[in-house]
This record gives sequence, structure tokens and C-alpha cells, in this order.
Amino acid sequence: MRPTRSTLAAFAMMMHIGCSTAQPSAPAVEAAWNLTLAAASSGKCNHVGATVAFGAVNESAFSPIESRRGAGSSCFVRPDSGNFFVNAITGTGAIGFTALIKSMPANASQTSPATGEITADGLAPGGLTAAGTCNFYFKNPTATTECVQTGSIWCAFVCPTLAIDGGSNSETCAGTESFMFFRNCAQSPGL
Repeated sequence: MRPTRSTLAAFAMMMHIGCSTAQPSAPAVEAAWNLTLAAASSGKCNHVGATVAFGAVNESAFSPIESRRGAGSSCFVRPDSGNFFVNAITGTGAIGFTALIKSMPANASQTSPATGEITADGLAPGGLTAAGTCNFYFKNPTATTECVQTGSIWCAFVCPTLAIDGGSNSETCAGTESFMFFRNCAQSPGL
């Protein structure tokens, strides 16, 4: 049996529109965050005002950096027992950020925040590293700003105490109100 023109045309169209085994690529992770050091309630902080940022974000706007543009970003945000589990990482070599929030409620507030851990590398001057427990919350949640949902998070955080590594002596600082934004995150482990 000889193929007809319509059979050949249909076959050509199927090949053109997707009879391929290649999987579509996932959208690039978009990330932005910032952190500024302040004096803690106890301890000595020699680096008040030291800051680090990746992209730009606050409570009402963001300008993230896509992971395809040379930034190594990955994140995992999924529902877990009525809240959300969040694990987010970025790094460019000079600066980096990791946040782990085991239980982030969708209604976290300044008076009832979620707790989690952060590590931030590259605080200027001197490339300091800050690590500690922080409070994560939504400062001004609306349908178009801060929220957490499967695959993304946009929230504020403060860190009452951060251990500083990289200074001349051991230091304890705090983190002023800062923000983080991660979008297009995986919904299953794979960091």
C-alpha cells in the first residue's frame, strides 16, 4: 500500500507538533533575597550595616535572577501537613543563601511567624558568612504580593541572632527585616 499525500502530511504534522521523546524543560528557578546585619540584643556586632543581595525584593516588588543566567538556584516548596515545607538555595560563587523552613503556614505573621534556618555568604565587607534561626512571615500579604504556595514563596524574615564567621573575632549580630522570593520551585525533593 502506497501512502497518500494526506497520510504523509499528517505524519509530517505529528512529527512537527511533538511526537518526540524529548521532555519539555522546566522553567528556570527565579530567586531574589537580601540580608542586612544589625546589632543583636546581646553580643558584639562589628559589622552593623553589612549587606548582601541577590536580585532585588521587598514586600511589594521583586526583580529576580533566573537560574539559567549563571546563578545556581534550586528550591523545593510543597504542602506538608497543612503548611509548607521550604528548602531554597542560591549561589554564584561570591555570594550564597540557604533557607530551610520545615513548616511555613500560609498565614504566618509578624506576631505568629514560622521559624527556620538561614545561611548567607558574601556579606560585605570581607565576604562574611551569617547563620542562624530566623522568623519568617508575610508583612503585607495580598493576592499579588507575599505568599507561599506549591512551587513558590515570597516572604519577609528577621533573625534575632546570627553567628558571624569570617570576621577577626567571633561575633553575634542580628538580621534586620529582609525578604526572599523563589518561584518555579520543584514540588518533590531534588535539590
